Amino acid sequence: MNYVLSIFTLALLAIGQPIDQAMYISTTLSINPSNTSSTPTARRATPNNLGILPATPNGFVFSGTGGPYVNSLTNQSPSTILVVFWSVDNSFVANGNQPAPLAEITLSPGQTQSVSYSSGFAGAYAAIYPDTTATIANQIGNSWVEITTGESGVFDVSREVDMNGHPVSVSTNGCTSDLNTCVFECINGAQSCSRPGTYTLVNCAPGSQPGVTNNGGCAIGSGNSLATTFS
Repeated sequence: MNYVLSIFTLALLAIGQPIDQAMYISTTLSINPSNTSSTPTARRATPNNLGILPATPNGFVFSGTGGPYVNSLTNQSPSTILVVFWSVDNSFVANGNQPAPLAEITLSPGQTQSVSYSSGFAGAYAAIYPDTTATIANQIGNSWVEITTGESGVFDVSREVDMNGHPVSVSTNGCTSDLNTCVFECINGAQSCSRPGTYTLVNCAPGSQPGVTNNGGCAIGSGNSLATTFS
């Protein structure tokens, strides 16, 4: 992302949280600790009551292919997953006193669903699997995909929240970001990080693949389609 500062860090700054690595290590707190079901649909981030993805343009992210930036999401894992979308300041899933994410969709194994982004959007998305836990900061303890749209649109995968998160891959126009390429990783063996100087962008030098930008990821041109695979 711009200035190699991830949306993860920006979201934490937005609520005045100190940028302390120890805060963000995943804990055994489940997304809904009162429910023992193995399906993530039953582990949704209550009491924040996430909304269903709207079917019409809303200035953020909405269902279908009618927007200027379309993302085709495929679940290649053997589990049903919940994909959660948020903007910069509402990534908090496990505390009703903090801004809730924008919406969610459920993907069964093998299922594909398309969503659209409005121009000028900045945010991220991540999947909740049956084994996904919330961090102490009440965010999804898994791999994140960070995205901005517009003239300088860009996307990247971030492992800062949990270096042991599930695999996710995003691609467009020959540029791919996944757990190994164009990805933000913690340094010095840390399993979670956020403070500047504790993470780095890996395998994403300009010219290393088509569409890599100086802004820390793969460029998203107007009208481009993305393909995201969770596994």
